[in-house]
Amino acid sequence: MAISAVVITQNSERRLAYTLASLQGFDEILVIDMDSSDSTPEIARRYGARIVNFPASGDDYNYAVRNFAIRAAHYEWVLMVRPDEVIPPNLRRHLYKFLNSPARDDESRPDGLRIPRKNHIFHKFNSTTYPDYQLRFFRKEVAHWHPGKGIQPQVNGEITAIPSNRHELAIIHLPRDVAHYLRFLNRATGRRARLADTRPITWWTLMRSCTGSFLKYYFGEAGIKYGMPGFIRACNHALESYLLFSRRYEDSVMPDFFRDLPIGGDIPLPDHTAGSHTLPDSLAMDMADTISRKNFPDFDIMAPESTNKKQE
Repeated sequence: MAISAVVITQNSERRLAYTLASLQGFDEILVIDMDSSDSTPEIARRYGARIVNFPASGDDYNYAVRNFAIRAAHYEWVLMVRPDEVIPPNLRRHLYKFLNSPARDDESRPDGLRIPRKNHIFHKFNSTTYPDYQLRFFRKEVAHWHPGKGIQPQVNGEITAIPSNRHELAIIHLPRDVAHYLRFLNRATGRRARLADTRPITWWTLMRSCTGSFLKYYFGEAGIKYGMPGFIRACNHALESYLLFSRRYEDSVMPDFFRDLPIGGDIPLPDHTAGSHTLPDSLAMDMADTISRKNFPDFDIMAPESTNKKQE
């Protein structure tokens, strides 16, 4: 049986080459691209992917594009892969063996397979989240994403799982660098801040939330065992709480602020007479863009070709 490996992308150039290099050997590599403005389409073409466009919606959990993606696949069995994940060769071989081995007389082949995933804190394997099962391999006719039912598909059929002790068969989830994490926080907190929440925001609720988020991850989820990477990740969790509560406070005291600001208010209107000046949204984000992590010593995959091939 044949397998379609499907990747949904949107400005995914930073890690996509790792992902697509690991998908070589599948019968089809399908990239569903949502209006990327970077080199994502060029990277996809370089690795022999079939590219189909889908309009971007601005929704991190776009159920429509996920359902569209599996229907666009050529083959009956679909492997969904994120553009920051790597499929080890052992897992690829296991999936084909799973499909092509004859089923026993007393049972039928399952319709879906849960696969363990290895997450990382910077360059260190995050064992506290393992096996982090992902339902990514299934027959496309019986799979569907439903809004409000999580980010994994609903499969109308039997589902089995790869044993968690088979570490060599786990998906490798590449770590976020600081720049990527800041973009994620910007999107995530912006979306969550718009949800209905009538609780008042005070300095106490803000401090309690930030402190609680830090302690929950650093001690409750054993971030302390990972040294400096664990401490930084705990600080990131506290930053997420800070941004969320700050944006909710901003929305409560300054709804449509610039649209409704009266002439002569405490904050003067900007003077555009000397020309238009555009400032970056976040100096921190610009600074974070200079950070590049190239070496992940505990990954069991070679880095794909990058700069040399691109320059040819």
